[in-house]
Amino acid sequence: MVDFPKSLSPKRVLKLLKAEKNPHAAFALLDSVTRHPKYNHSPDKAMAVFQQMEEIFGCAPGVRSYNSLLNAFIESNQQDRAEKFFAYFETVGLEPNWQTYNVLIKISCKKKHFEKAKGLLNWMWEKGLEPDVFGYGALINGLAKGGNLSDALDVFDEKLERGVGPD
Repeated sequence: MVDFPKSLSPKRVLKLLKAEKNPHAAFALLDSVTRHPKYNHSPDKAMAVFQQMEEIFGCAPGVRSYNSLLNAFIESNQQDRAEKFFAYFETVGLEPNWQTYNVLIKISCKKKHFEKAKGLLNWMWEKGLEPDVFGYGALINGLAKGGNLSDALDVFDEKLERGVGPD
């Protein structure tokens, strides 16, 4: 894991991002930072960076940037806002990828909408976006935390039957 400073305020992250001249490296940094446990998840600050991406990096946000912001909403317990942002995501013509659907599965599980999360996994299989251990893991974890151990075991078995290895 990258050795981040002790304080990861959004202001400090923005300074680091502005100093990075390579857009791909900056996106990787932003993605890593938003997942780091020391980061102060502030979706409003993340949204400000997102809206200034062309100015800061010279390019428009891509699917990875959208996914990072979706995740920032979830990590700050703003699932409804994440769902609204996903609706916007679709209007700009970007195709969601399997990582996007993993985030949506995570949202559904946090809201205890386990059938919706399971439906998303099934939909991914139908569309050829093979779910990975993170999508299945989010659903299994959500079911287990919700006290649905039998359902969690069923999803675990399904994961293995479909050839998705253990994590």
